[in-house]
Amino acid sequence: MQTFLNTFEEPILLVDENGKVITANQSARESLNKPYSKIEGYMGGEVMECAYSGLDEGCGSTVHCKACTIRNLVMNTFETGDAFLNHDAIQDIKDETGPHKMHFLISTQKVNETVLLTIHESRQAD
Repeated sequence: MQTFLNTFEEPILLVDENGKVITANQSARESLNKPYSKIEGYMGGEVMECAYSGLDEGCGSTVHCKACTIRNLVMNTFETGDAFLNHDAIQDIKDETGPHKMHFLISTQKVNETVLLTIHESRQAD
């Protein structure tokens, strides 16, 4: 699967039914600036550095998670099998300079018992 995912230029995360990242292609690891060991088995928000993922409730369980477009699309794809193509998402992301809003253009697709999350675009939100 890893070899197959690495054939794609766009960042791709393979996510399980709980929102944990199973694997990521090379492009995702490079764009996230993370080694595989900091991606595999971590919740999606932790991998993407969501500003709320470190709260006591944990990634996927905070009040902010209920409104998270990325999480909602991934979970909806699991539940319904529906693919979502080129959806806009604004996410509060933290980095060394602090939290800031990022714009993502994402797609989701169910593959067996996982969801492929493709990040077509990511940039600082206006």
